[in-house]
Amino acid sequence: TKALYDAEFLFTDDFDISKPEVFFIDTINPRLAHTIEKFRKKNIEEKDNFLIVLATKSGETTETIANYQMLKDVLKENFSERDFFDRTIVITNEKSPLKEFAEEKKLDFLTIPDCIGGRFSVFSEIGILPLCATGIDIPNMLESATHMRTNALSLNEKNIALRSAAITYIHMTKRNKNIY
Repeated sequence: TKALYDAEFLFTDDFDISKPEVFFIDTINPRLAHTIEKFRKKNIEEKDNFLIVLATKSGETTETIANYQMLKDVLKENFSERDFFDRTIVITNEKSPLKEFAEEKKLDFLTIPDCIGGRFSVFSEIGILPLCATGIDIPNMLESATHMRTNALSLNEKNIALRSAAITYIHMTKRNKNIY
């Protein structure tokens, strides 16, 4: 999801408010709270200025829960707990403790089907919802992905993935050159 966002908006960590600003908070980073605090003071005046998508398949990812609390702490100066909850959408597994939390706090939520694995999640609720919130043309993105899948599965000289794999294979087996 982050890679698609970065490609669409040419993201450079410059916090340019002229484009939809999305923070992908996927690790605990002490500087991030400070950065978000500065961003909040400058750009978030009303609760409609932010949306939090709290996404973890298991509902138990420590970093995700810790970062959610950090966001709550950063935003509590200007917004009530109910405002914060009203602007939170949870995406998690049907049986996760996070879904229970969402139901208890009356948060909006979506569930991730058990059959969706991490690397395939960009085309499920967990990937599509944040992209949709930025205004990305989802039908066009899905059509392009279908086109690329068809291309990648074709056995012809225009298949870029096949050409790359063949070149890598030749370098490794015939020239003893590992490019990784």
